[in-house]
Amino acid sequence: MLPLTAQGTLDLSQLDTLLDTRTRLLAVAQVSNVLGSENSLETLIARARAVGCAVLVDGAQAVMHQRVDVQALDCDFYAFSGHKIYGPSGIGVLYAKHALLNAMPPWEGGGAMIRDVSLTQGTRYADAPWRFEAGSPNTCGIMGLGAALDYVSAIGLDAIHDYETALMHYALDALSTVPDIILYGPAEQKGVIDFNLGKYHAYDVGSFLDQYGIAIRTGHHCAMPLMAHYGVPSMCRASLAVYTTREEIDRLVAGLQRIHRLLEG
Repeated sequence: MLPLTAQGTLDLSQLDTLLDTRTRLLAVAQVSNVLGSENSLETLIARARAVGCAVLVDGAQAVMHQRVDVQALDCDFYAFSGHKIYGPSGIGVLYAKHALLNAMPPWEGGGAMIRDVSLTQGTRYADAPWRFEAGSPNTCGIMGLGAALDYVSAIGLDAIHDYETALMHYALDALSTVPDIILYGPAEQKGVIDFNLGKYHAYDVGSFLDQYGIAIRTGHHCAMPLMAHYGVPSMCRASLAVYTTREEIDRLVAGLQRIHRLLEG
């Protein structure tokens, strides 16, 4: 496990102590779902290549914010979930290099993943990627994800990136005016802003904001070790997307300022 720097990014100076010729797989999130920090995939992948290690990138927090070129990254696996890019839940994408797919056995059996079956000669599986597509496909999910990708493509990922970057700067500047707010993560963030309001529990802050019609995420965000790193039980998380407006950010800031006045009496 790579430790964090004081800025909330992966401490790459520790990479050489963890990667060696015994390492089989390096798994890394492209963007943190808690801190919004973007990890240096180029450096990580280059170090992994030097020791003959495969690389899996979790792109669930990245693909909706920017253009991703898996061939340029030269990662071995790249995965993301459909609902993160405005598609249905229960569907996603796993990219993998063809040679690796062909070297891997199927992990479940079912229709459409078999080349032929013989009671005396055994079973031969279909070529990749079909050997990993056992059973009836999630047809509705596939169509929904396709529509979502068409929607994002029509807007343009470069345009989305530019809009969200400007929106993030606006949000961070506006949130800095809230008394006693604690912001986590680096100065440059993508998609999410995690914070706490002074000594008050994230659940309480979220409940107050809910009464004002403002939805945020509260809790440990499936990242308990990260909460332990910062010495807190939970955090508040505001998520920004292509449909987020400055007016909504202003409402969030006004709500937090109101909560601070009420709780401080």
